[in-house]
Amino acid sequence: MHIFRAIAIAALLVATACDGGDADANNGADADSDTDSDGDSDADSDTDSDADSDADSDADSDPDSDSDTDTGVDASGEVCADDHGIGGTGDELEVIVPCGTHDPAAVITDSGTEEQWIRYRAETPGCVTATDGVLPSDRQRYVLDGWTFDATDEGSSAPALSFTADDVGVENATIIGPHDVYKGEPTCSEYAVMSTGVMFNDRVNVWVEGSEIHGFSTAATFGFAGETGSRVRMSCNYIHNNFNGIGPKGIDVVIEGNVLWMHPNHVLLIEDNASDVDEHSVLVLRNLIVDTQEALFMYGGARYDFVKNTWYGESQECGIGLGLQILDRSDYSNEPPQGPLTFLSNYQGGDVGSYSQFYRFEVEIADVMDVSDYNYGYRPDSLTRWGRDTPADSNWELGEWTADFGLDENSINAGPAGDPLFAEPSIYPIPETWEEAWERFRPQPGSPLCGAAHDDGDIGAVACE
Repeated sequence: MHIFRAIAIAALLVATACDGGDADANNGADADSDTDSDGDSDADSDTDSDADSDADSDADSDPDSDSDTDTGVDASGEVCADDHGIGGTGDELEVIVPCGTHDPAAVITDSGTEEQWIRYRAETPGCVTATDGVLPSDRQRYVLDGWTFDATDEGSSAPALSFTADDVGVENATIIGPHDVYKGEPTCSEYAVMSTGVMFNDRVNVWVEGSEIHGFSTAATFGFAGETGSRVRMSCNYIHNNFNGIGPKGIDVVIEGNVLWMHPNHVLLIEDNASDVDEHSVLVLRNLIVDTQEALFMYGGARYDFVKNTWYGESQECGIGLGLQILDRSDYSNEPPQGPLTFLSNYQGGDVGSYSQFYRFEVEIADVMDVSDYNYGYRPDSLTRWGRDTPADSNWELGEWTADFGLDENSINAGPAGDPLFAEPSIYPIPETWEEAWERFRPQPGSPLCGAAHDDGDIGAVACE
């Protein structure tokens, strides 16, 4: 077992003192949708800068300065307090970047050192706009704080933000695409123009934290064929109104505390060809995922751990398809999922007409599933089944599933009496901030999610009130 995953799983399986423990979306984001025999919609998401760059940067005399930017993320220690070893140093030299439009290559004049990174902070949060989202390949060990990456030009196919060097962080940023989808009256064919918010490529020790990402056909990619990054982190970002969400893959990748809101296609798309399971380890921890066509669309990858996430949907004209799908797409030259897969203390539910199972498989269940327990499925009229094997046309209610596979002994398939008692579980109006979205799904006193997780904490992303 990869050492990062071994440590993470050991920590997750042991009761902790704190309340809550912890995708290759392709750049093409092909929106051609096909319908399989199960009736599910399987939509495969198959600048030049000549602007003046006034980088009159003032070095702050105090190198130990903390960020005070405000992008609507106030986790207050509930999530994202741990950088999981993916970050910089506590000792930083701060450079204040004056408001205006700047070429990052002209502003980022120096690399930090292993002992002291550099934080290039916007004078006022959001007031610095990058002329080019491709960060310099010859600068390392720095953080961009409070910048705006504007890719609203529909004529450009360049990513809004692209990492081309190791040891780089982006925090408290605003990353804007050409078209926010699924606003107002949604239609099933609504689609953002070809665009990507963040490209991590095959970089090492890179992260995006506390940022807003919206308006893209794909919010974030983690590398393409033959590329494997490592120590990549997305934490406490507000990712909303993109056609596709994110496609996490790589070694020691952490996706924690993000709000993913309104993604009419795939919110978590994992299509990684993982022939060597030791080359992959991804932790998906305490993310709030609201309104998507599929909760998880996985047809590749290995060593994924999904812990304390909340998936919520509502019935709408396009049909919101919850259900964690582990699929075989070898006909598309993809290596099927290899496992081992862990699902612990996740919530999945809502008033969703097409929600018919917690899991759907097109691969051998025993070959990929490692741990699944303390999960909570809710539907006002009760789930019709817990698991489904589409090729074999086999279905399991929760008790049958546990008897056949030894999984989910402590999970719950809840009907009307099992309302999770979220504070305000509504999709509309679309939240203005991460914090507003997060608070809507805080379980209220008496919720069956409280204290019911594998570590005696709370099931789902948001801790009980």
